[in-house]
Amino acid sequence: MLKINCKKIIIKKENIMKKNYLVMVAICLTSLSLTAQPLITYNGNAPQIGDIYHFSGDNGSYDPGPAGANQNWDFSNIPSSFSSTETAVTPESTPFAGDFPEASIAFHYTGDNEAYSYAEVSTSAMLNDGVGLDPGGDNEYIIHYTDAVMLMQYPFSYSDTYTDSYFSAYTFEGMLTHEWGNIIVTADAWGSVSTPVDTYNNTLRVKSERIFTDSVWMSGIFLYANSYTQTSY
Repeated sequence: MLKINCKKIIIKKENIMKKNYLVMVAICLTSLSLTAQPLITYNGNAPQIGDIYHFSGDNGSYDPGPAGANQNWDFSNIPSSFSSTETAVTPESTPFAGDFPEASIAFHYTGDNEAYSYAEVSTSAMLNDGVGLDPGGDNEYIIHYTDAVMLMQYPFSYSDTYTDSYFSAYTFEGMLTHEWGNIIVTADAWGSVSTPVDTYNNTLRVKSERIFTDSVWMSGIFLYANSYTQTSY
C-alpha cells in the first residue's frame, strides 16, 4: 500500500552579498507499509490532473538535519505562518496556455487567480517549463524556460543524483532578463520525519541545489548580473 503526503516547511532564508541562500523543506512523503527503502516512481508519485497539494510553513531559520540512512527529523514544533493550496489542472484551462505549448500539466496557486506554473510530466521525468502570473495593471509576468528545468526523474531512490542545465529569457516592465542555471538533485537521506501534522516513516529526502545567474538589460544596454544559490529539501 502506497501513501502520498505533501508538506512544505521553509527552514532558512538569508541574503549575503547580493546572493540569496534559501534552504527549504519541501517534503513529498512516500510512506510505505513495507520496510524497504522509499522509491519515487512515476506511477506512485508523478502529479496527475486533479491532484491537490496543501502547503504550510514558516519563514524562520531551521536546521534541515543530517543526511544518510535511517535518520529521524523532528519539525513538529515549527509554527505555520503561511499556507497555500496548489491544484493540478489542464494547461488548456489556464490563461497562459499559449505561452507554454509543450506543457502537459499546470498548477494553479490559490490566493492569486492568475498564478500558474507549467510542467511536462512523462514516465521518465518531470520538467518545469515556467510560470505565468498577472500582478495587476497592464503587465503580465511570464517566465518560460526554453531549456526546461528537470525537477525529478523516475524512478529515484536513495543516493541517486543528476545534474541538469536550464535557460530562460523573459521581459518584465521593459527589462530583459536572461537566467542561466544548473540544478543538482540528490536523494541524500531517508528515514522518519515529524511535522505538526503527523509523523511519516520511510521517507525519502531529496536535496535540490540551483546555481544560477540573472543578467539584466534595458533598451539593449546591459545593467547588471546577479548570481544566486538556492537549496531545497
